[in-house]
Amino acid sequence: MNQLVHQCLFFLGCMVIFYTFPECRVKDLYGTFPSKFCSAFEEMKRQKRVKETHDDYQPIRDPQSKRLYSRIVLSGESGTSKRIAVKAKAEEIGAHIIIRNASSLLTEYLGSQEITNLKEQALNLHAEDGKHVVVLIVGVEAIIANTTLDPSSTAYTSFHNASQELWSLLTDFEDDPRLSFVMTAENLDDADPQFLSRVRGRTTNFSKPDAKSRKEFLQNMVRQREVDPFELFVEEMSTSPIMHQAYVKKELGQALNFKLKKSWMGLGTAYIANQSYQETHQTYSMAVSESESAENFKRKIKGSQNLRLINYSYAELKTMHSSLEKDPQQNNISKIIKIALLHKLGQFSENIHSSNFSEDEKIKIIHHDFNEAILSHLVAETQGFSYQDLTTMSENIARNEEISFSELSYICMLKRMSVQAKEQQQNQEKLEKSKADENKVKRLSTLIEHYKRQGKELHNIIWDLH
Repeated sequence: MNQLVHQCLFFLGCMVIFYTFPECRVKDLYGTFPSKFCSAFEEMKRQKRVKETHDDYQPIRDPQSKRLYSRIVLSGESGTSKRIAVKAKAEEIGAHIIIRNASSLLTEYLGSQEITNLKEQALNLHAEDGKHVVVLIVGVEAIIANTTLDPSSTAYTSFHNASQELWSLLTDFEDDPRLSFVMTAENLDDADPQFLSRVRGRTTNFSKPDAKSRKEFLQNMVRQREVDPFELFVEEMSTSPIMHQAYVKKELGQALNFKLKKSWMGLGTAYIANQSYQETHQTYSMAVSESESAENFKRKIKGSQNLRLINYSYAELKTMHSSLEKDPQQNNISKIIKIALLHKLGQFSENIHSSNFSEDEKIKIIHHDFNEAILSHLVAETQGFSYQDLTTMSENIARNEEISFSELSYICMLKRMSVQAKEQQQNQEKLEKSKADENKVKRLSTLIEHYKRQGKELHNIIWDLH
């Protein structure tokens, strides 16, 4: 009867944990994570400290304490923050963490010391202060995804031995309050079905950040990097020699002829200048930049002395930039351009037309609406980005101490192209693997038919193929 009560309480506790975390958060990380991930660490946090040490390194079993998440597998492609989330969550609950790559546990000898050493290291660490120990095994598919290997090969023996020893370790310490085992894998497609059946209910998938998570990350990036797209845009446009030339030619209205287009130089949703001026201004802005992000762009336009956009060569753009910096009288033109620019941008801010606002209030509204439009576009443009991709983009922005709007656009565009190229490569690899699998099936079917024609029984055919 008591055993039945304990089992009921255990499953009731599991249900409470699950419903307690509809939105799983990790301290100092942005976005949400699988609820099962937080449930696992909450269970770890609730484990009672064990004061006594065990020199024989044997597991502790409490018949009144059953654990659901003493082992859990986190799957998801590279860059989805599995490893960093485990480290952050372990720190958050005050646990120790040991990190090992699964490949380091492989050996061709059964009963080797690798996994035994890992167990002893974890228990020794717990004995120091009684804190829970999280053992993180990275890339566990290196051990459990071996179904395509020849059973008679040394490699198969290595995988098989490590898999057996790992599973023995997980089973022995299943209800031990001192240790928890977290395993990560990029995918479980080729994982040993037997192993997966043993961790059923203890696997969860880490996916790329959704729109809400990307927005949260980007908002923080803008805040930490002190990047204000509106200020960058207004400053760049009002001091641009291209816009100054347009003013002198009495074509400023045409140059600032914003239209509802998909984006302006890769950013924004409703901010795009006349295309001719846009292309010329972008060439100018990137040409005079000394930042790392502009180097690829510079190489493109420096490669041809005859490249001219709207009657301006690269050398002329440099000269225009120098002359503008040296001529203080151009400040008045910059102010005129800024006023005209704000007026144009104001046409896209519906809020300033609904009530009477002062000029300062109108500028604040335009400022807010512009940055919200930029943020919304960035969220859309970063679809398919992993957290690692977002972090790389943020770091590239941080390397530019004085970034311009064009440079910001260019960094985002380059990263987007890189992610798309990676996705295309992955899709191509999947296609090739699919074709290879189809060919294997066809060859296998042909071989089976050949054996059948020879009158062999099915079990003999399987034995021969094996």
